[in-house]
Amino acid sequence: MSENNKQIVDNAYDATLAVRCINGTFVGKREGDVIAYKGFRFVGQQPIGDLRWKAPVDVVPNDGVYEAYHYGKAPVQAPGDPAIEYGMGEDCLYLNIWKGNKPTSEKKPVMVWIHGGGFEAGGTVDPMFDCHNFVQENPEVIVVTIAYRLTT
Repeated sequence: MSENNKQIVDNAYDATLAVRCINGTFVGKREGDVIAYKGFRFVGQQPIGDLRWKAPVDVVPNDGVYEAYHYGKAPVQAPGDPAIEYGMGEDCLYLNIWKGNKPTSEKKPVMVWIHGGGFEAGGTVDPMFDCHNFVQENPEVIVVTIAYRLTT
């Protein structure tokens, strides 16, 4: 989870917005007919400090319940891209998910969007890349956006 997403310790959450993963249960936010899960860390530990240039660290199983309300950081980059206005850092390996709110047992296609920027700029935290409207218009699709480290 991103540093802005906190652990939910009082069990005061809507279970219909919760998804169980190996590294915890994550609670999204509903806006109209769309549920968004933001700031999912997709690495066991961010590859910073002593972990830089090392093999990935496996995700540790966790029974905790966490918010998935806020984006993770944008990758470090030179000034100019709007993504940096929302916070940036080397610990930026997060993904975000949007899905329709209507319950279904049918499988849905998943669209994965990787931001552009030529490995020098960009990020998924810019509100321009919020996929709420897309999923509202296309509720049969689940959208995942992925942030990655840049070369700058």
